[in-house]
Amino acid sequence: MFCPECRAEYRAGFTRCSDCHVDLVQELSESDTRVRKAKRETPSTIKSTYREARKTAHWWALYKRQTGTWPWSSIAIHLINWVVILFGGGFLIWWTAEHHLSRWQFLGIFLLIGLPYGVAENSARVNDFETGVREI
Repeated sequence: MFCPECRAEYRAGFTRCSDCHVDLVQELSESDTRVRKAKRETPSTIKSTYREARKTAHWWALYKRQTGTWPWSSIAIHLINWVVILFGGGFLIWWTAEHHLSRWQFLGIFLLIGLPYGVAENSARVNDFETGVREI
């Protein structure tokens, strides 16, 4: 089963794409098999972050229903990610205040740390998207 919008592949038994909310088809037509440019969502707002979190929690619930066990590795990775973001951000703010750094110095340190982290996270997300297969 395939999603005609995002071209994601699903196992038999699924009828709708969890991302696009459209009905799945048995095979992609000639026009659907052409490579499309993927729409990239940037998690720049609280609303999109919340939407992504709901999709992840929904995926975890589907995985639990199908396999009888929770995807513990995925849950652990997400938990560690949020711990790093929240505590790392708090530590950076505290450290900046403790050392009396200016806003520009704080911004430089934030970019030095946050930019590679954001690039790595986005790269992982794009790689998951490009495979197109939901592992449920």
